[in-house]
Amino acid sequence: MGRGDTGIGREELFGIYDDTLVTVWDGSSWVDPAPVCVARGESGVVLTAWNPGWERPGRAANEANNRRLEAELDLIGADVWPAVGASQRDDHSEPGFIVWGMTAERGCEIARRFGQLAIYVYDPDGSRKTIDCD
Repeated sequence: MGRGDTGIGREELFGIYDDTLVTVWDGSSWVDPAPVCVARGESGVVLTAWNPGWERPGRAANEANNRRLEAELDLIGADVWPAVGASQRDDHSEPGFIVWGMTAERGCEIARRFGQLAIYVYDPDGSRKTIDCD
């Protein structure tokens, strides 16, 4: 279904998503969200507006998109923490947010509005899934 500016296919892109390391800011340090989910007894959805779909806009556009996403998340009154997804394959990383207690359906709805192909969902037991929102 498309390669866009990435030069890679969908299957490879989702492989990269699956290999991504996610950390969240708990107010004092960057931590793995899995044990936080267990401690909170709640799910978390990781969203970003960075690099939508097959597009690779510049830093300024990505930052503006993430500010719009953050403003939208603030409006819904969710408990939101900063998050970062970092590639294990190279030095690429993308900032985003973990939204506590959000459903995957709601996460995909928001992700699609920001042109995103996927989200990460952490279950209350700390397990993580990459959810295809396309």
